[in-house]
Amino acid sequence: MEANTGDGTTELGQEEIYLAVREGIKDALFDVFATIVLLGLGLVFVWAGTQALATASLTLGYVSAGTVLGLGLVLAAAAFDLVPSFHERLLS
Repeated sequence: MEANTGDGTTELGQEEIYLAVREGIKDALFDVFATIVLLGLGLVFVWAGTQALATASLTLGYVSAGTVLGLGLVLAAAAFDLVPSFHERLLS
């Protein structure tokens, strides 16, 4: 419970502090997990795109390999917050 003090400020009770810390830790763990997943997917796509680019012989092969490579780079950049976050756009 919030308690008003004489100087106009409020103090938070133990329950509010516990809930705020719990939500903060949950958000931080979700961010770490999402970063690891994005990096993993990004590395897989970069590796697959590089392998496909090295073995491509037709124009369609180069285009598809470049697309996969580009997608991997975008996923890795999203993990490091170098591009605007797309999950916030989906949720809002």
